[in-house]
Amino acid sequence: MLDFHEIKSGLMGLSRAELTEIKKTVSLLLERNTEVDPMVSMLFEVLQSGMTRNGLTCPGMVLYRKQKPELFNELCQHAEMLNTWMRGIGIIRVIDKKLLMLILLDLVVESIQASNTPLNMTTLIRYFASAPSRFDNSFPGYAANGMGMFLINSRRENYGKGNEDL
Repeated sequence: MLDFHEIKSGLMGLSRAELTEIKKTVSLLLERNTEVDPMVSMLFEVLQSGMTRNGLTCPGMVLYRKQKPELFNELCQHAEMLNTWMRGIGIIRVIDKKLLMLILLDLVVESIQASNTPLNMTTLIRYFASAPSRFDNSFPGYAANGMGMFLINSRRENYGKGNEDL
């Protein structure tokens, strides 16, 4: 790791554009609040994967939080609601919650595409509010009868491919 004097001397040779980019990065690092609920981080990561799978890009969570604070707050509310809903249907382990979020993501993306609405992070966040009802419509009786884990276990192999966390 470089010490302060090495960093300072290295900055002297940079262009104005490079220094401006470093300034933005440092500002983000200084302003970010590291106290983000793990459920919010997981939901954001899942939504980002939905964007990537569909050939779209999305900024990282820290930048998104700064650029769109209202939507980020909405995302936090959805994460809290999902966490409560998941506990209610017997999904407790983090790995199972992530897998269920991936299943919900597929349902939400299908719904967005069926409505001919542009797929972007805003629509994903807004549509995720109704993810539990989309789950109930797609898998009637699973949540009400505590069969969420049965569905997760049956889908684990499909969603686990390429995802080292599952």
